Amino acid sequence: MKKLLGNVSGFAQKVLGISVLLIFLASGSAVAQQTVNGKVTDEKGESLIGVTIMIQGTAVGTMADLDGTFSLETAPDAVLEFSYVGYKTQFIPVNGRSHIDVALAIDAEILDEVVVIGYGSVKKSDVTGSVSSVKAEDIEAFPLLNAGQALQGRAAGVVVQTQNGGEPGADISIRVRGGSSLNASSD
Repeated sequence: MKKLLGNVSGFAQKVLGISVLLIFLASGSAVAQQTVNGKVTDEKGESLIGVTIMIQGTAVGTMADLDGTFSLETAPDAVLEFSYVGYKTQFIPVNGRSHIDVALAIDAEILDEVVVIGYGSVKKSDVTGSVSSVKAEDIEAFPLLNAGQALQGRAAGVVVQTQNGGEPGADISIRVRGGSSLNASSD
């Protein structure tokens, strides 16, 4: 190394030597990465769409696609965290494998108390706003032509109206909590 750097001062040699060492270390850690792929299913073997797969302890992750498949760059000794609303979270070590198939188990305790809202999901007891639900038995009791009719008269604070006097195929207007919007439509 000294012959290559001949006329360079001692400080510059040290800086260059450290730089070369850092380059070798960085390339070594890049080689330590591997691609892990697989499929996420439920207990019955049906694909689960949108399962979150995270590398435990990091913010690096991905989601399962329409077929339940995923692909993720990770270290061979990483632990993957599989989570999905209504299913138990699983932690699976990679252990150098390149293919991992996972079957998530249903978490029946959570299913009864989860409320999906516009910006996530929370337990029903933690919701601070108003929640109204229409049960399947209520919908099945009457013949319905569209989703608006399923809500009409069954959810508090929801007003369903047709736009042109009730003609078949007419547009409907669904208002939640009345017409209180100043700048936008309340529909």
